[in-house]
Amino acid sequence: MPLLNALTQTHNLSWKNSYRLFLALTMMPFLFALTGCNELENVSAKASGQDYHHKVDTVALQPQAGYHVERNFAGTVRSRQSAKLMFEVSGRVEQVFAFEGDKVTQGQILATLDQELLNIELKQLIAQQAQIHAQQVLVEANLRRINALIEQGYTSDQSKDELLAQQQVLNANQQQIQANIDAKHYQLKRTAITAPFAGTINKRLINKGELVSSQVMAFELQQVAQNELKVGVPQHLAREIESNSQHQLIINDKFVEVDKVSVNSDISPLSRTVQLRFQLPENVNVYNNQLGYLDYQQYIESAGYWVPLSAITDGVRGVWNIYTLEPTEQTLLFTLQTHTVEILYVNNDGAFIRSSLPANTNIVKSGLQRLVSGQVVRVDDSVQAP
Repeated sequence: MPLLNALTQTHNLSWKNSYRLFLALTMMPFLFALTGCNELENVSAKASGQDYHHKVDTVALQPQAGYHVERNFAGTVRSRQSAKLMFEVSGRVEQVFAFEGDKVTQGQILATLDQELLNIELKQLIAQQAQIHAQQVLVEANLRRINALIEQGYTSDQSKDELLAQQQVLNANQQQIQANIDAKHYQLKRTAITAPFAGTINKRLINKGELVSSQVMAFELQQVAQNELKVGVPQHLAREIESNSQHQLIINDKFVEVDKVSVNSDISPLSRTVQLRFQLPENVNVYNNQLGYLDYQQYIESAGYWVPLSAITDGVRGVWNIYTLEPTEQTLLFTLQTHTVEILYVNNDGAFIRSSLPANTNIVKSGLQRLVSGQVVRVDDSVQAP
């Protein structure tokens, strides 16, 4: 057994060594190839008897009067109209015809109250009206008799005055009863809730058989059309945005062009912003209270240059540098010089810088991690000395 174990271990060691040797022999050509690629330019330069100079890409500084800053202001999509609907009278809910999420049309009945009690009260008023009418007939008959007796001299004018006053009281009572009857008819018509406009039922707070009062909200109705995006912007940008003829919004991750904006006349006490309202097109599908954005390109006047991000490197003490090309005695060879710049704005495409360098100055475009100040480099034949 010890001999068998020793042979097994020897076999395993031999196999591992063979595998490592195989990997080394396999990877060696690739390593030689990579080394040859890195040294190709050096070998070519040495073979020609010339010193090697690193090749750089350059770009010329083009002066700009200003730059655009892309700003996104978040807002909320709201319907232009929303209503909290409730009964105008108290009573028991008889029927509910609309529920949350239902689409309703203008004038559609949403719920009704039981009318039995109102009909009983209406009958009482009609009976009182008939009673007063009978009293009015009696008073008129008595007035005719009193007038006849006065002409014959059998009675005084006092009796006539009393009947006339009684007649006026009955007429007033008749008008009051008629007003109460009209009010009951009005209440009977208001035992149903109808939709004031087409929309969606967002909330339903009543159920069949419940006793409700006139102060209890029954439905919350949201208009389906005429949606708006409400956005708060800084005060100094409100009038500037309003003066533009076209506005670009971002709704559902898509750009939407609109041409109308309304500006509120007050400033929000919480955010200290001015609210802008953009009317959305009818073909944009949105939900109430969802987020939307105003994509605004703010132009800032400031002289400077646009440069690629790869042309900027960090310096000491938090400054930013670029490399310029200073001509040498040899054609197409330049010495790198470091210049400090001020970065005013950065986006995905480049950086807008402020510098004392003159226009059309050639700077190194990329590969700054392989360069140092004072290094001699070469450029393409198309680049001339400044």
